[in-house]
Amino acid sequence: MEGVMGQPLESRVFSRGGLALMVGLLVVLTVYVATPLTNTDTFFHLRFGAGFLDDWKPWAPGTVTTAGTADWVPTSWLSEILMSLAERVDGLAGVAWLFGLSVLIYALVLYRACRRVVPAAVAAVLAMLAILGSSQFLSARPQVWSYVLVVITVDAWLRAAEDRRPPWFLIPVTWLWAMLHGMWPIGIAIGVAAVAGIALDGATRRQLMRFAIIPAASFLVGGLTPVGPALYGAVFEVGARKRFFTEWAAPDFSTPVPIVVAGLFTVLLVIGMRRPAPRWVVVALSVVALGALLYSARTTPVAAAIIAPLLALALAPLVPAPLAVDRVERRVMVATTGVLLVVLAVLAGVKSDRAPDVPPWLATEMEALPPGTVVLTEDFVGGPLMWMYPQLDFAYSGYGDIYTIDELEAKVDLFRLNPDWASVLTELGANDALLPPDSRLTQALEDQLHWRVVRSSTELVLLHAPD
Repeated sequence: MEGVMGQPLESRVFSRGGLALMVGLLVVLTVYVATPLTNTDTFFHLRFGAGFLDDWKPWAPGTVTTAGTADWVPTSWLSEILMSLAERVDGLAGVAWLFGLSVLIYALVLYRACRRVVPAAVAAVLAMLAILGSSQFLSARPQVWSYVLVVITVDAWLRAAEDRRPPWFLIPVTWLWAMLHGMWPIGIAIGVAAVAGIALDGATRRQLMRFAIIPAASFLVGGLTPVGPALYGAVFEVGARKRFFTEWAAPDFSTPVPIVVAGLFTVLLVIGMRRPAPRWVVVALSVVALGALLYSARTTPVAAAIIAPLLALALAPLVPAPLAVDRVERRVMVATTGVLLVVLAVLAGVKSDRAPDVPPWLATEMEALPPGTVVLTEDFVGGPLMWMYPQLDFAYSGYGDIYTIDELEAKVDLFRLNPDWASVLTELGANDALLPPDSRLTQALEDQLHWRVVRSSTELVLLHAPD
């Protein structure tokens, strides 16, 4: 049977079914992101963004606590400014809308990168699986933009491997990436791997010289942002602080999200082994994906973003040849995205424009404290509190870059009640604390140092040191 334009009717039905599947994924993602902002890290990013909008400079950021004295380098300052601007325009609903925009763009670039070589239905499924493999870290934080740019970078290099045209646009993209999020060196690693793979695939010396300029120039432009060359040092600081934060620990392959990504990589490996001569550029990029998968839980989504386009390329000979993206498909995707962004604005205004849940007495107690008062907090509490009450000095927020290694070690000693924990508390200068009621530190403050409970709830207790 022949359909319109001489194409098989069955193929067009299959294509429209895949398009419908992708539209369904976008709808589900819109509903998913239109919820209250529960990730506590969102709020210290908002606090930093407010600082940059006021008087901080990317090359000379301010401080939010006396407990952190590191000369820190902001790696997400542009994202934080955008988040803070969204908040000033439309409150937390604006932040949720911006988050939703980044997630929808992530889904769309995944679909586009896969759709180039496989039918719409296969591309939609791969995009869906990559989103699932990223879901643990899809929150209102700057890192989602890194996932978007990883897909764009991988797709650009795969295209370059086919047509031998250098993707020069990746140089300004990396410059922008270096201001949006600290994972920008991953784009350079992808470029180096791709150039090595293209070399093994038989590129000429002249082609290789042109290709090699891109990762080299991308590295250089990273030091040409307003932060300057100090940005290079920030990359190594992340590795030094890795052991203090659970999301930088190795992924737990007994949990669903790493299992999904590991499964995608396994399928890629099996299909690649079946082919008589896999292209070296695919092998090289697969190595980068494997490194991201094994390095840490936080880089698992990076692995998913790399694997999806590679798997589409591996599946291409095994599935029906894709129909060209036609006018209907383009219009449906553009119209769907536009409508969903409007819907998201409405839903976010209803569901997302609410501050974190806190005890009803918290505002009264915090506003009664003199400005600059040091308050001892745990990571998950400090971020929202420093956003809600910027006049106070909340000791810990979960943003590791503002602390020296010694200060992070001291925090571990304090919360684990190591032998010198009381001296750490003295050095903090905190006479007030907001802690969970069942915390070991809470009990030690009460029983050993005789702090008194001023207010309490099931989530938090406010303690004050003896006069």
